[in-house]
Amino acid sequence: MSLQKKFSDHFKVKGFPVTEPVLLAVSGGVDSMVMAQMFLTAGSPFGMAHCNFQLRGEESDKDEQLVLDWCVQHNVPVHHVRFDTQAKVDEWKKGIQETARILRYEWLEKVRKENGYAAIATAHHANDNAETLLMNLFKGTGISGLHGIPVTNGRIIRPLLFAAKKDILIYAEEHAVPYRNDASNSSDKYLRNDVRLNILPVVQKAFPNVICNLNNSIQRFTEVEVLYNKAVDAELKKLLELRGKDYYIPVRKMLKVDPLQTICYELFRKFGFATGQINDIIALLNSE
Repeated sequence: MSLQKKFSDHFKVKGFPVTEPVLLAVSGGVDSMVMAQMFLTAGSPFGMAHCNFQLRGEESDKDEQLVLDWCVQHNVPVHHVRFDTQAKVDEWKKGIQETARILRYEWLEKVRKENGYAAIATAHHANDNAETLLMNLFKGTGISGLHGIPVTNGRIIRPLLFAAKKDILIYAEEHAVPYRNDASNSSDKYLRNDVRLNILPVVQKAFPNVICNLNNSIQRFTEVEVLYNKAVDAELKKLLELRGKDYYIPVRKMLKVDPLQTICYELFRKFGFATGQINDIIALLNSE
């Protein structure tokens, strides 16, 4: 089955907007440009949005120009903006990646609302999903991190999440899709790049199908999380006692809970406790 056919099937199965226009977040890289070409080939209504974060000088401007030229060539509506990202980094005291992400998504939602787009599409793919799962595992996020990148998140949809990077590159070559390479993607300065460039290749030597296998696991983990949350919520309802505006947890009830560590983790996490604090509480309960 061709990648284009898989794209159309994925679109229908996930219930993405088919007749309503979608705003594509396009950087000029291969993933987002392939996504644009797929929308064009499918005949789905869409517009494109590009953020120039002005972090790579002339290279950033060339990315922007590529997107603008493609939109003119194919008569596609385009929205573009330039951010003084470094100034915002200094103002907000946040990292460059986090600052750029905030600027990007706030602007995309503004464009979506003002122009009547049904959704915002990003070009995250199966490799991104596998990387996210691994990073979440390494960080110890618990079961909530095992579902990877959600296919939908509010008005955001991810129509390429089914596709492996290698298949996206093949599609780009076969359909002569123009794109630009961001040199920063070749640097392992950032965590995701480190996982992508140094960790995954080692894993793939031992497990060649790791991307597909991890994405299949993510689908199962997502369903398991639903069951997990239902079970945890049922236990929490038994434990929590609301007196006025305050919640009370009888220690004797707590000691009978099984599994104690899991229920404690989920219960106290909801009230803002850090992992270290929760571990202290569990140790105290176990000493009773």
